[in-house]
Amino acid sequence: MMKKKGFIMVSAIVGIVLIIWGLAFIWPVKPRPKHAFFKEDDQTLVIAHRGGRAHAPENTLPAFARSVELGVDVLELDVHLTKDEEIVVLHDATVDRTTDGSGHINELTYAEVEVLDAGYYYQDEAGDYTYRDQGVHIPRLEEVFEQFPTQRYFIELKDTTAQVLQPMLIQKVWELIQQYQMEDQVVIGSFDHDLIEDFQQISGGQVAIGAGEQAARSFVKGHLAYLNGWTTINADSLQLPLEKEGHDLTHNNLLRGVLKQNIALYYWTINDPATMHSLLDKEVDGIMTDHPALLLEIIAERQE
Repeated sequence: MMKKKGFIMVSAIVGIVLIIWGLAFIWPVKPRPKHAFFKEDDQTLVIAHRGGRAHAPENTLPAFARSVELGVDVLELDVHLTKDEEIVVLHDATVDRTTDGSGHINELTYAEVEVLDAGYYYQDEAGDYTYRDQGVHIPRLEEVFEQFPTQRYFIELKDTTAQVLQPMLIQKVWELIQQYQMEDQVVIGSFDHDLIEDFQQISGGQVAIGAGEQAARSFVKGHLAYLNGWTTINADSLQLPLEKEGHDLTHNNLLRGVLKQNIALYYWTINDPATMHSLLDKEVDGIMTDHPALLLEIIAERQE
């Protein structure tokens, strides 16, 4: 008799859990209003990672120019502040890896940065230093906006910027976006979601935002657990790797969840043809790649 009562109790608990889980999966979620950055006729966006760093030195004007010439949809780039508060396009916290100089970007003036050779270490497919001593420099974000005013951008606010300078970085990026009327041409991202939310507050929500690492992780875990209806995020887009901590981040339920909530989903950094084909088959919103020419070629072949 006791065993029977115990079985009934366990069954009831399991049933309640399953009902709650089912409700969490089907609970209606209000779609996020679509920002003007995202076009109705967008197919899978071709996003040039660091400007398309396979074709030219990363985050430089030659890289951006080459990708624009190829016809990419979006230029992805990273920004830091110099000592004299100029917004520069640079991935690392130091200039050591990509130039012939050394030092922390926050501790150098732009006059000191501008003379460095940003093509010094770049090698083409043949292993030649084709951009060394060619006058390639670390550009200011304003130079990029000036040269490519009609382009769309993913701008990453680097959380490696000194913490004391982060509010200034946010303010200056927002001012520059307004100056060049780029409100509908930019998505702002960062690994630090607090930086993104600070930008969203200062900009009054006029610019589309990506999700920081903390917020993205929570959203993904909720959908991998099929808690779709109880898992939302304050972001217009997600930028994800293919896999994290052993989890497949191209899981169909995650794709279903972002579609239902009107959140754009992009994957990085995709450089091999097989994965490009796989993501195109899934009709993801965008693919970030170092090799935009390859991705564009694959898309063209699939359309024949």
